[in-house]
Parts: sequence; structure tokens; C-alpha cells
Amino acid sequence: MTREGCRSWFHARYPDRDLTRSACIGCPFRSSSSWLDIRANEPDRFDEAVKIDEMLRSKRHNAGRMFKKKAFLHRRRIPLAQAVSSDEAELSADGFANECEGYCGV
Repeated sequence: MTREGCRSWFHARYPDRDLTRSACIGCPFRSSSSWLDIRANEPDRFDEAVKIDEMLRSKRHNAGRMFKKKAFLHRRRIPLAQAVSSDEAELSADGFANECEGYCGV
């Protein structure tokens, strides 16, 4: 089944529900807004993600021994709790940041 086929199947059976993107709690491909949403709405899951993020850099964990560089869940390559707090501060300090990714060069 294609992704579009999956969406069609879901919306035909559950028209009143949103089909959100699925990802494990340790997914390093989450957006900043996704991490902010998890922290705000699922604090237990966010705490779990912070622990996973910290474990990735532990010498006791395979990831800490496997990788040449330190591993992080957040795309900024800094500890997750720190990155999400920084994301929140940036977004709340400048309302324009919520609208623009800055790619157009204007």
C-alpha cells in the first residue's frame, strides 16, 4: 500500500481523526515543533526522549562507543532538553520565526 493509499484508507474509516506522522520517541528526524509539542503535551515521553538522548553519549551505551562523534537526537547537535528550551525561547521572542524558515533570502 502506498502512503496515499494508507491516508485514504484511514480517512475513509476515521474521518474525524487526524493521521499524524508516526515516529519512535528516539527519532532523530523530528522537527523542533515536534519536540516542542511532545514536551508540552506528553511530558513523560519527552522525559524518556531526554534520557535516550543522554544515553547516546554515555560510554556505557553502544552508541557512545560506536560513533566517532557524539550523537544527539536534536538536529542542532546539542542535548535535547537544552535544544528544545532554546527553540521555545527563539519562537516566543520573535513571532516572525513561527512563520518563516528563512530560505527565500528576503
